[in-house]
Amino acid sequence: MGKTALALAVAHQADDLFPDGRVFLTLRDDTGAPLDPAAALTLLLHRCGVPGPLPEDLDGLRRTLDRLTPGRRMLFVLDDAADAEQARHLLPTTPGSTALLTCRRTPALPVTRAHLLDVPAPAQARRLLLAASGRDGEDDGPDGACAAVVEACGRLPSAVRALAGRLAVRPHWSVASLAARLSGEHARLAELRSAQPGLDAALRAGYDESGAPLKRAFRLLGLLPAGPFTTADAAALFGTPEPAAEAVLESLVEARLLRAEPLGGYRLHVLWRLLAGELLTAEEPPGEAARAVGRLADALAAEARRADGPPHAAEWFADRRTALVSALGRAHAAGLWARTVRLADVLTAPLEAHAAWDDWERAHTLALDAAERSGDLGAQSRLLCSLGDLAWQRRRTDAARGLYRRALRAADGADARPERDRALTGLAELSLDASAVTEAARLIGQVLDAEPADPRDHYEARRVRALLALETEGPAAAEPHFERCLALAARLGDRRREAYAARWLRHVRGGLPLPDWTETRPGVWRLRAAA
Repeated sequence: MGKTALALAVAHQADDLFPDGRVFLTLRDDTGAPLDPAAALTLLLHRCGVPGPLPEDLDGLRRTLDRLTPGRRMLFVLDDAADAEQARHLLPTTPGSTALLTCRRTPALPVTRAHLLDVPAPAQARRLLLAASGRDGEDDGPDGACAAVVEACGRLPSAVRALAGRLAVRPHWSVASLAARLSGEHARLAELRSAQPGLDAALRAGYDESGAPLKRAFRLLGLLPAGPFTTADAAALFGTPEPAAEAVLESLVEARLLRAEPLGGYRLHVLWRLLAGELLTAEEPPGEAARAVGRLADALAAEARRADGPPHAAEWFADRRTALVSALGRAHAAGLWARTVRLADVLTAPLEAHAAWDDWERAHTLALDAAERSGDLGAQSRLLCSLGDLAWQRRRTDAARGLYRRALRAADGADARPERDRALTGLAELSLDASAVTEAARLIGQVLDAEPADPRDHYEARRVRALLALETEGPAAAEPHFERCLALAARLGDRRREAYAARWLRHVRGGLPLPDWTETRPGVWRLRAAA
């Protein structure tokens, strides 16, 4: 995260404080392997100008350093320390001299102050990109191409500088063209490796120095989408209890492979997440990734069922939507058909309530494919109904009608009454939209002749029946149906549906004429068809 650059800048600014010398020493060799303490101490003494042959043993080298520093004010900049054992032999112990130590993990040393570096703020990262590429003045703001470039590499300073170098030597490239090259996750690491040949070594350093359990955990975290995740998510992936998962996550934080979020949870830096995905494919035993996805899908489905209902369901879904949709996609890719369908089922209501149309279509199309592959006719009917509802909301009435009819056939094939009721309700609503009131009455009558057992299904059928009565018989005929809707919504604890029924009851009890714009579903308004 720019450790070396910051340490050198501090050492430069501290020139007056250390008149007897400032010495920089990298504590790794050309391959990135840590120097052993004796080799590091020998190099340090040579850098300090100690003449003549030096002792070969560590104790003798240490005594030589202790004779060098008394009465002097020196600063040792010790870069990229591997651990406390390596670093402790190099620290001055006499007053007036000190060391500035950079490392990936905070060593167990008696340090005066530890400063954890983060990536620069977005505006700072954009300025670095443009200044290092010689394109000052081209910043197009937080939503422009400059922002896309620096966010694609997670604002990692070394990567930003490397990309700036690409722009500097390719004046015919625009910042926008570079952003386009980095937009796809699969090609991003390859592009960055071309720009920064040492990228792999920098990214892999903490991973390569970790033990097998931490390596496995890091790889499995590559299954998660970008953004924060919870200890429960990690526990599901790892197949461990949450306390054990938390201990592993904290070890990954210490290894600088993971970031702990200030408000709770954890996050993989974008480049480390891409690396984890690569390593998962290359190193994880066959089948383990699919088993981890299955555990995560089960955990998220259970979490969604617990969160279904007031008072915090909407807030919970806003926080967890990306994780849920991503897990569904992973489950489908792994061939976990039942789990894909299960996640889609728990996503249906919140996706509709939040009008998350793109995620809704993507998730339920994948789940429908899973249901077809597994031969689950009941699930096919549910998912076809859901996609029909989405097409209806988008005013694609022909597509909605085709989906509802397919849902009805699947429900009949499965002899599934709830799914049949949903399909008939959808077809009835389409008929009502088209002012085909006789057909609407016939279809919704089939549903309500024997009231649906599921209160949600009953609510939807009763809502269509209320709108039909309002259209054909008047407010007084619609009132008892809206009253039933209100009671069903209260039973469900669904405030959105409850508020919808209450609004309509105020309207019909007030004797007001049917408005040109009708709230046909909660929060969905339609212009009435001409009579």
